[in-house]
Amino acid sequence: MRSLGFISEWVLWYYAFLTKAIAMENQLSNFLYTSRLAPHFPLTGVAQIVKQARELNAIRGITGILMFDGENFSQYIEGPTDAIRALEKSLIADDRHTNFDVRAKSDDLTLRRFKSWSMGFVDSGE
Repeated sequence: MRSLGFISEWVLWYYAFLTKAIAMENQLSNFLYTSRLAPHFPLTGVAQIVKQARELNAIRGITGILMFDGENFSQYIEGPTDAIRALEKSLIADDRHTNFDVRAKSDDLTLRRFKSWSMGFVDSGE
């Protein structure tokens, strides 16, 4: 039979593990970027980008807003750090836009600005 000391140590270790896991899970990051619609990509394809982003962002816990003026994008996104970093890499590699420029980013976001928007969209080019 194991001693109570061992069980106490195990409980403390497990509590610390869970606390760290919860903190990591709740760590939020954000970033803001601008880019330009690629010349080969049709203007009509932007609606599909927004639809797909809303679906994937909802699954990944990402929220934010995308602004488009008919030629240029500006997007602010926020969510779990791992999901945000993965999305950033994906956006950098996406050939549907060019001139990708990260304007701001942070890994210490404490409060979401767009909590209920999986992807708000503003099209000022209409």
